[in-house]
Amino acid sequence: TSSPASSPPPSPPHPHHHDDDGGSSGNSGLPCRIADRVSVTKERESSCQTFFSKLPHKFGDLVLSREDGVPTAPFLECCTEVLPFFDKLSPTAFSPVKADINGNINKLMRRYNRAPHSYPTLQSMVLEEVQANSQDSANSATDALLWLKRAMEFVQVFLGEVSNGEKSLDVAAGKAYTKSLRRHHNWIVKGIFSLAMRAVPYYEDFLVLLGSDGTPSGNGTLVLDMREFADCLGQVVLVINQFYHRHGLLDAASIATTTMALGSS
Repeated sequence: TSSPASSPPPSPPHPHHHDDDGGSSGNSGLPCRIADRVSVTKERESSCQTFFSKLPHKFGDLVLSREDGVPTAPFLECCTEVLPFFDKLSPTAFSPVKADINGNINKLMRRYNRAPHSYPTLQSMVLEEVQANSQDSANSATDALLWLKRAMEFVQVFLGEVSNGEKSLDVAAGKAYTKSLRRHHNWIVKGIFSLAMRAVPYYEDFLVLLGSDGTPSGNGTLVLDMREFADCLGQVVLVINQFYHRHGLLDAASIATTTMALGSS
């Protein structure tokens, strides 16, 4: 189970190279920037800075090493910067979600900080446990990343729904929860999420909270930034899913009985 933490993890030291084999079957054996896999079809309509455009670290800027290795430290930095997004939905109702995500980020960061050069990619961290047959042990990186991936998938699907025209945020949240986390939660955690999803703001208020100035051009710019963010995050989730699937890990850690707030086991 993940231990809630209120403060973000410390900035990690970055290794000087990220060229280790990620262990995933990617589209190419060459390094690739995530944003290069996403097509942006429209120009921004306004110069307003949104929640997404102001992020210091973006999933689209992640450079996958050969065989789609996801760089560990930059990925965790991107995930950390997603945490304030839940305050836009409801700072009180989604506080357990934030705590759970932060707990899993901290688990992975602690493992990474022990030996940064040993874990240049997320896949290298997981494969070490697979080779040692410790992927199902308590507080494994394999399990922490699996739950973190599911939480990021919730964000990705939710933002994808909204940016594609869904104006009922509770409906978008319900679809995202069903596609990402619901089947892995017990009835207590499902209840927590059910209450949280009823606390989401109205669509127009949500856009303003994320940086729109409320004008049609401002809203259009925000939605464009939102869609690009969701598409880039979706590419990262896809890479992690493919890696876990190939190694038979997608359900390895998800069948344990959940006892804590959001069920990281």
